Amino acid sequence: MKTLERELALLTFLHGLKNPNDEFGTELQKEASRLHPNLSELELRVRRSVVFAPSTGGSVTKAARECIALTGALVAARKGNLDEIIGKMNEFNAASRKAHAEMLGINAAKK
Repeated sequence: MKTLERELALLTFLHGLKNPNDEFGTELQKEASRLHPNLSELELRVRRSVVFAPSTGGSVTKAARECIALTGALVAARKGNLDEIIGKMNEFNAASRKAHAEMLGINAAKK
């Protein structure tokens, strides 16, 4: 989530710049470009980890993929709906909570 949040923050800030292609804007673009491959790595890590939550892990993987796909579409089109991405991030967090509870043998519904 931290990497995704950073990339979205950079893209949002870039969108608001008067000249996103000046030296500062170019540096921000480079940083955002360097972060995007990390998202794929993190998605693979999620997929490897949810094997320990066979009942709820699929929801975590699905939400992670959707977050990355929406962010990729935003980058490609240079426009998108941040609220939709944030909603998917919230779904990911909720699904992750359930998966962690399953891994620990805790009933997440009680919390």
